[in-house]
Amino acid sequence: MNRNRLLSIAMSVVLIAFTAQAGTGFTADNDDKQPSLSGTMNVKVSNSTVEWKGASLVISHHGTMMLKGGYLSFADGKLTGGRIEVDMKSIDDLSLEGAMSEKLEGHLMSDDFFSADKFPVATFTITKAVHNSKAGKGKPNYSITGTMKIKGISQKQTFPAHIHIKDG
Repeated sequence: MNRNRLLSIAMSVVLIAFTAQAGTGFTADNDDKQPSLSGTMNVKVSNSTVEWKGASLVISHHGTMMLKGGYLSFADGKLTGGRIEVDMKSIDDLSLEGAMSEKLEGHLMSDDFFSADKFPVATFTITKAVHNSKAGKGKPNYSITGTMKIKGISQKQTFPAHIHIKDG
């Protein structure tokens, strides 16, 4: 598999679950059932998860990574932007066991893939968030578009997301 194909697979990192806490400029109006959030919420790194999956026609691997930080921006209760920072030195493989898992993690952090020593942080910057008010309960209610930057290379990504505001 050539390096461009591998980087394309690597750029398909999926941010799946993270929580945020109020930051500077954040306000909440809890008088009605739908919070009217406006401002910035900082990502709560300790409660956040990044899951990744890499696959070819022959084999696939999956695992997790830690966040370094980030924020989400809201206006009138709707997501409008944000930025997530991923710690590339925290790659954890969940598809193999023992020494094989450690070997894969080292390989992924090497210059063959992510060059984690040279590029310790990857970022995803939200450039567009389209809300779908007709989405069913628990279903993706946003289409998120942004720029994923890994190893100094930026690529546009779009994915569905379920965003739920709880207790303001």
